Amino acid sequence: MALSRRLTAIASFISKDAVVADIGSDHGLLLRHLLDHGIISTGYGSDNKNGPFRRLQDVFRDEPRVGVYMASGLDMLPDDVDTVVIAGMGGALIAKILEEGRRQLEGIKRIVLGPHNQADIIRKTISTLGLAITKETVIEEDGQFYDIIALEKGKGAYDDTELAWGPHNIKHPNDAFLAKMKARLAEIARIMAQNIPQERRNALQQEKDWIEHYDHHK
Repeated sequence: MALSRRLTAIASFISKDAVVADIGSDHGLLLRHLLDHGIISTGYGSDNKNGPFRRLQDVFRDEPRVGVYMASGLDMLPDDVDTVVIAGMGGALIAKILEEGRRQLEGIKRIVLGPHNQADIIRKTISTLGLAITKETVIEEDGQFYDIIALEKGKGAYDDTELAWGPHNIKHPNDAFLAKMKARLAEIARIMAQNIPQERRNALQQEKDWIEHYDHHK
């Protein structure tokens, strides 16, 4: 089965020969892709619900290179894992998983995240965890925009604009990132056409001005 654009982008952030734990692995498509393309030689898939866990067991029943386990978040993370993937969830939930699993992350080299939304919450959280963004991109799929973010140990401190849009995205925009900005401008226009508090209007105007200035200089 062909990977979605989102999962393909996540796969591209995985280093060769990494030992990956895919948290909330769902159908195991990412792990299967990484194995079939020789990117990894071993990995793990986990889920915290009985149905998806049993499905993972069935998918990898005859695959000795993949370990499947049932756990919540980063609980029971295998000792040999050096790369963690958390995708297919909201940014607030992913941030919570990272915060609650900070001890389990001590030996992890890279974390790859694919939130469905609220990527800004993740960016706000990582500075408290001794993590920094090393790579990121925006993917457009089925009319939706997705941030893909890679973290490694470091000092991550970002201003409000970088929290909202991503420091690497701002410096190295792709077409999807620019399309996301245009979509946001249209959304701002719709909101400002309504009767909203002046404080909210001022904040939206400031955001609109920044986007237009940025787009003008690209």
